Formats: sequence, structure tokens, C-alpha cells
Amino acid sequence: MPSLPICSFSGAKRLSRLLILSVLCIGMTACVQFQTEEPVIKPPQTGPDTPPPYNTAPDVSSEDIQSPDQTQVEEFVLNKSDGVEDKPTIALLLPLGASDPGLRKDAAALQDAAMMALFDRQASDINLIPVDTKGTADGAEQAAREAIGRGADIILGPLLSQSVNAVAPVTRQAGVPVLSFSNNERAAGDGIYVIGITPYAQLERLISYSLGKGLTRFAVLAPDDAYGNRIVSDMQQVIGERGGEISRLSFYNPVGTDFTDQARAMSNYDIRRGSLKSRIKALEARNDEVSRAALAQLRRRDTLGGLDFEAILLPTLDPLVLRSLAAQLAQYDVSQPEVRILGLSLWDEFGDLSSEPPLVGSWYVAPPDDSWRLFAERYRKTYSHLPPTLAALAYEATALAILSSHADTPFSRDSLVNPQGYQGILGVFRLTAGGHSHRGLAIKQITDDGVQILDPAPTSFEAAIN
Repeated sequence: MPSLPICSFSGAKRLSRLLILSVLCIGMTACVQFQTEEPVIKPPQTGPDTPPPYNTAPDVSSEDIQSPDQTQVEEFVLNKSDGVEDKPTIALLLPLGASDPGLRKDAAALQDAAMMALFDRQASDINLIPVDTKGTADGAEQAAREAIGRGADIILGPLLSQSVNAVAPVTRQAGVPVLSFSNNERAAGDGIYVIGITPYAQLERLISYSLGKGLTRFAVLAPDDAYGNRIVSDMQQVIGERGGEISRLSFYNPVGTDFTDQARAMSNYDIRRGSLKSRIKALEARNDEVSRAALAQLRRRDTLGGLDFEAILLPTLDPLVLRSLAAQLAQYDVSQPEVRILGLSLWDEFGDLSSEPPLVGSWYVAPPDDSWRLFAERYRKTYSHLPPTLAALAYEATALAILSSHADTPFSRDSLVNPQGYQGILGVFRLTAGGHSHRGLAIKQITDDGVQILDPAPTSFEAAIN
């Protein structure tokens, strides 16, 4: 078996020193060699809640690979630095020099993960060239031109959707495919593949599950910004395709802290409160034993009458906003289990939501955990900190590009679009000819004791989808 290396860069110096990787790095600190097979092909698992396997899916995860101990990386890299330039070239377009420090941090993590994939597969026959998009559309266009000028056969990235739109004309003219880290599927098509977990894919899975549990009437309380508008648009599309109805829709200030007005209106509180008062007044006028018993029950209530929705979607980018929304909705008698709160995959990154009682019982959609946890631990051992979820996309994309480089027609559509999909860090996924991605996602529930899996992620695809 071949021995596989993993490399680690030293902090901020990594970004300024990394010029071109033909498995040639500057500023490395350690290396370890260990045994595995490359590439690993394993049949997808099946169970009572998953479809039967369509076939076997190539593995682009890191599940079966030993964690590195960060020794002798520099020696390994120098041994692989043979100076050969006539190799398949993968360009990595990232906002390494963005003005936003958070964006720079994400870019560094994506680059680290791409390096892990390169070394895990001993891809010494691959050139990997990082190019800075500066976090702007103009910077992304210039980066794409630079990458193509340096011989890029495929581009991984950019990260931002506006950057994807900027590079598209350049890469299409050059005939260079793009595996974008964006989750904006509207950028997909004609050689642009979106491998991020899109809101549409999440909503399709979440709403399908909810419909299967008998929930047909939905409310949406979304931020009044581009993100919220996109979620609402995708929600409307999914409902139109899958069934059900959106019976109530409202928006909130995404930078606000008081959502009283929205919660009060969403719950139809004033009318329901008025109905309760009217009923109490009528029973008081009767003054009989049955009425008095009914009054005793009604006086423990705050409203009377049901809601016109059975579930409410709370898309948000901020965990504090989510907690506030849930708490304020509960104050106006929108509470579980009568009304199920629904969420998207970002909830996985919001910490311990079980500490917020109104959120206990909520359902949300997210990637499966097993491969991600293994990858995150390997990443931490290599780079001394935990990765953001985005890092998994870079690992998957790099591993997929390496597989494609070994195909009869490297980096062609046929070498990227596999009907069986790929076993990735974030679960099984596949690309379509139209540039979209399908992913196997799980349904999770917040409980008093943490998070449990309500419906496991599928581990295979039944048939090809164009």
C-alpha cells in the first residue's frame, strides 16, 4: 500500500508564503506517513429508512485515514518537489486577502482542508495553485484569469456567490470547469458546479419529512434581507412542488433584538386574546356549575382558538436571534408541540440549543455527523484548531478533482457527474449535469438532552437525476 502524508502550515505565514503547490510548500512544520488505500471505494450503507443502493460510490471523505502527528512534513515535501510542471493543475480561488477577517479565516481553513485531501491521496502528480480573490467580484475575475493563465485544468471556488458570477464568463470561455464552494444554486450551469449545501436542498428534505408527518400548513418568519428573501423564494418553490401551503409569512429586522411585534402578529394574538375574553365574559354571565368549571380552565390560558399553521420555519444566521424569536413566539402562545419549529443546517453550528426551552422539540435539517466528526478531529490534530463546516467542502472538492484527473477524460463533465455520487465528509453527494448538487441530509431534533437523529441521512442515490 502507498504511504500517505498530511501537511500542516504554520499560522498566518502560510498565506503569504504559499505560492504554488506541486506538492511543494513553503513554511511547513510536520509530516507523518501511514498506510491506506487510494482511492477507497466502499458500498454505501443501507437501512430501513434509506433507499437501496444504486451502486457503489467513490469515497472522497477522510473516514478511513489515520490522524497525522505533524512530524517530518517538510522532509516529505522536499522529497516530492521534483520540479515537474507538466502535471494536472487544480486552482484554488479563495478570499485569502479579503478585508473581512472572518472571511480570511474561512479561506485559510478551506486551503488547509484542500491540502489535507491532496496529501491524504498522495497526489504528488497534481499542481495545486491558490489564487487570492480578495473577497470581491473583480478580484475573483482577475484570479480566474490568472489561474487559467497558469494552466488550471479545473478551478475550486470561489466561495462567494457574486464571485462565482464574476468568474463564470472567464471560465466558460476557456472551457475550465468550476467546483464552487457557494451554496447559491442560481449560479450553477454550463461548467459551473455548486457543491455547497443549498437552502433549496435543505428545504426540500425538511418539508418532505414534515409533510410525511402530517404537517401541511407552514408559517415562515424570515430576516428582511437577501438571505431571508432567498429562503422564502425557495420555500415557496418547494411547497409548490411537494404540497402543503404557506399560510402565514412575515419578516423581521435581522439586526434587531426585539421581535415582539412580529411574534404578536404571527400568532394572531390580539384576535385570539379577544376570543378568550369574550368567552370568559359569556361564561361568567351564566354562573352555573358547568360554566364555573370551564372558567377555571380558561383563566389558566392566555388565548383561545387555534393557529392557521402547524409548523413555523425560523431561518436565521444568528443563534441569539433564533433564541429570541423562539422565546418571544412562546410568549404569544406559539409553542411546541402544537406548532413545530423548523430550522436549517446552520443550527448545527449554534451551540447547545437544548438550553433554550422553547426550542426543545424543534426539527432541523443537517448533514450526517459521523464522517464530519472524524474529519474535524483529524483536522484539529493537524492544524491545532477545529475547522468550520466549509472546510469539508474544500476537502471533498479537492478529492473529487483528484479522482477526475485519473479519468479517461480528466476534468470532463462525465468524470465529475457520477450517478452513484460520492461518499463525502458531509454525507453522500453528487453533481448533476446542470451544475447542481444533491446531498443526503438528516433530520435532527433538539431534546432536553441535546440533539437526536429523527430520520437518518440517506447513504445512496436510487437513480441518476439530470
